[in-house]
Amino acid sequence: MFDDHEALTRARNAYAYAPLRLVRSESAGAQAALWDMPVQFAGPLEGQASAFASWPSWDLDQHHAGLLRSQNNDDVLLGVASVTFWGFAQGRGGRLTTARALARAKNIAGLGQHKADEASTIVDKVRIFSAHLDRGDRQAAINEAMSLQHHGLAFASKLLAFASPETACVYDEVISLRLGASDDNRLRALHVSTAGKHRLAEKASAYAGWAQLCASKASDLNRDGRLWLDWDGSERSWRAVDVERAYFGLGRPSAPSGELTVAERRA
Repeated sequence: MFDDHEALTRARNAYAYAPLRLVRSESAGAQAALWDMPVQFAGPLEGQASAFASWPSWDLDQHHAGLLRSQNNDDVLLGVASVTFWGFAQGRGGRLTTARALARAKNIAGLGQHKADEASTIVDKVRIFSAHLDRGDRQAAINEAMSLQHHGLAFASKLLAFASPETACVYDEVISLRLGASDDNRLRALHVSTAGKHRLAEKASAYAGWAQLCASKASDLNRDGRLWLDWDGSERSWRAVDVERAYFGLGRPSAPSGELTVAERRA
């Protein structure tokens, strides 16, 4: 399937993970205060899949990249919290789980029951892994991101994907399961469990290989003249993150062959 450009394009067009995010808010309308910043979530509400046209995935990527790459420390912190919120905001079956997602974002800001990094540590680590990405060192980048509290491989890779969507992508549970079940030796060799904070060197190596493969496939698709359709009808060229989203869109390997799922969770 990975070499079937038509199938990848169909899968990317069908990808429909809710484009929810955190944004700054006036104090009166805030749903939380993270690092003393009033925030609220933005995006389509439950049952409003048709409203995705007003929230294209490209804009979600630009929102997070702008925050994570900002020279403003508060922007960087909001970016990290928003990526966490996004990753937990939709459950299986398309059900929105914004209360759970907001609780997870609060954990990042030290408002939960578990230990959290200092704000300055978070900002420093984001800038370090961004510099690694800019140098093309995905392995060093994912290692740095995984050193953050509350960030195993899945959520560390989400930060990289939004910081550099052209060259990085997500490696979460669904991706792990699909790689492990693949009959393609290239893909199966990149399988690693996303659970826990152990075997980090193996996880970093698998991540770097997966991201490189997705970036290479994006180049192939662009040379082939393929474009994918965003929810607002815009035609877009391929990036590493788009190839990964297409692969994710096929769902867990237990799903019927060729069935596109639009309601997995990105945890």
